Amino acid sequence: SFTAQQLNKLLQSGQPYLSLPMTDSGVPGAVLQDTLKTKDAPEQAVEDEEVDYEEIGVADTFAAYWPSKLKFGRAHPDPVVETATLSSVELPNITYELALPQKTTECLSALQLEAVVYACQAHEQLLPTGERAGFLLGDGAGVGKGRTIAGIIFENYVKGRKRALWVSVSSDLKFDAERDLADIGAHEKIRVATINKFKYSPIDSKE
Repeated sequence: SFTAQQLNKLLQSGQPYLSLPMTDSGVPGAVLQDTLKTKDAPEQAVEDEEVDYEEIGVADTFAAYWPSKLKFGRAHPDPVVETATLSSVELPNITYELALPQKTTECLSALQLEAVVYACQAHEQLLPTGERAGFLLGDGAGVGKGRTIAGIIFENYVKGRKRALWVSVSSDLKFDAERDLADIGAHEKIRVATINKFKYSPIDSKE
């Protein structure tokens, strides 16, 4: 039997198949000789390919993240990364000044404080429709979105906006919201109540 490569060589030689001298193993002598000469070629080709691959290198998919515009705040407890594509996008300049007490800013990392600042900065803008601009917080799991949301609510509370609506997938997350507010020192001023406890009537300003 012959491999596809051996048959290809036979066809390209232009000679009849039976005219090639046969060896004891049943392989045409010319093919066997060529095979012995080139048996190391595939390995060499693979080695060359690996060398070229190493020289080219692979671009990093992720890059370490640190707030580029915020100049205060402690380091986040765990390493945080972002995609290399996002890392090439420059963030807008910070124009908003936080009113949070120092005790609270010390409880939040620079990464979380940055999100609080950009959220409040966005909320100050009015859209052409007259509606207030929103802010999408797309941090991954473990970054501390709950604390960040608590920081945004507390910042608005300090500015005189006393009520906030925190929508969660389950009413059991009320305890998580209370924990996040307590972690930043806001639990003494902000009380959390589930909306299903309210009566089906206009909510009184005191509630």
